[in-house]
Amino acid sequence: MTDNPQFGQESEVEHSERSPAQAPRFQSRKGIASAVLAIVVVSAWGIDRYLGARELALQIARVRDRGEPLSSVELNDAYQPVPNRPNVTQELLVALAPCLQAQKNLADATLPVIGTGEDPPGPPQEWNQLEPSEDYLRPLAEPVNSLLALAGRDGTARFPVDFSLGAAAPIDDHLQLILAGTRVLRLQFLVHLHRRRIPEAQNCVVAMIALGRTLDVEPSLISQVLRISKINTVAMASVDDLLQHARLAEADIARLRDAIRKIEYLPGLKAALLGERTTAYMVAIAPQVFADLESLTPAAVREIDVHATPRHARGAAKILELSLRIDEALDESLGAALSASDQVEEETFDLLKGIYHRWTYHTLSLNTSFSQPIRAFRRSSTRRDCLDVALAVELFRQRKGTWPTGLEQLVPDYLSAVPIDPYDDKPLKFVSTDEIFKVYTVGEDRRDNGGQLSMGQERGTDMGFQLHMPDRETR
Repeated sequence: MTDNPQFGQESEVEHSERSPAQAPRFQSRKGIASAVLAIVVVSAWGIDRYLGARELALQIARVRDRGEPLSSVELNDAYQPVPNRPNVTQELLVALAPCLQAQKNLADATLPVIGTGEDPPGPPQEWNQLEPSEDYLRPLAEPVNSLLALAGRDGTARFPVDFSLGAAAPIDDHLQLILAGTRVLRLQFLVHLHRRRIPEAQNCVVAMIALGRTLDVEPSLISQVLRISKINTVAMASVDDLLQHARLAEADIARLRDAIRKIEYLPGLKAALLGERTTAYMVAIAPQVFADLESLTPAAVREIDVHATPRHARGAAKILELSLRIDEALDESLGAALSASDQVEEETFDLLKGIYHRWTYHTLSLNTSFSQPIRAFRRSSTRRDCLDVALAVELFRQRKGTWPTGLEQLVPDYLSAVPIDPYDDKPLKFVSTDEIFKVYTVGEDRRDNGGQLSMGQERGTDMGFQLHMPDRETR
């Protein structure tokens, strides 16, 4: 005797006894079930596509309400020289070309700034490469004078780059030129400082800041990070060199302070965010066009219908939504933008978990992480504020003959308000003795280390600037 068939299985007798008329009926039921399943799948796909398109339309409307570009084509067309400032693009390119060429033809790689050599000691200590540095700069006298003259005009620029190409936009050429010009100005500054030509050294600092300002609103994250890390940092270090090794008159300090205050951060970071967002959006709606960046052309990009519903509308909508969250926070402050960026990164990580989410939101991998760039911007911005306060303290000392007993004494004659340290939401710190005065921020570790200053702000140190009483200085 055999065991009974398992539940759901058909016995051999039942199978053999099924009438010929029952077979088509069984097949018919299977067909109906398959059809129902197909309808359910297609309906779910259609509903998901409809909801995705609706969400995308809402996010696009938010972009339009802010008056911002949606596509990289719109970004390229909207990026123009800063209004009410002379456009010096062509003159600038002409002045910078010899600087880059001289760097490429460098014979003495041990020169500081231009080559691999370290910065020289401050005067009056001997600098054994002073004359070789002067020899290097002599053929560049005309380009340097042009850069100094352009700085006096407070010019702006719109370099000849088609940003509709997104990540393929050729930005390297003009960035290399600007870096070369910054290095030449820094080397010329050091020569003037050692030759005790202080007004000429100041002119070089102002020209460095002006050169960086030509990138103020360029919609590229690379350009903006280079501006704050390679140009603004060098310019502020040069101001510090003047404070340490030169006797500056009131007019000199006021001029340096005015130049430092022109360094801006929010507009540049916002421009970078728009550049990254428009690029990610274009790739999301037309991945086939952006698959081969080397052969990408502006004409091909302009053929993309930015109003067409992309295959992964939810992903494109999410790109806009998350970017807009940071964008709106930037309207408030760098600190608010950093908090929003950290939240966006965490949410993006969560959304990319699981098969369904990876399929629906895989385009989020196109989003650039902004938390680290925002931290760099905040660090540079706070350093600028410290330098602004240090220059105000030096003006106070020259007029009063003593250090201020508190930073609030600088308001309103020297500062409109004492800047807030974004790392602890309190006013910037200071410590002073009869000989020195330090202005500083607690920095990334959020710990007040008593003004133990370090450029790199190693653990246990703060970031800021130090002043000396004239009769105590080593000149």
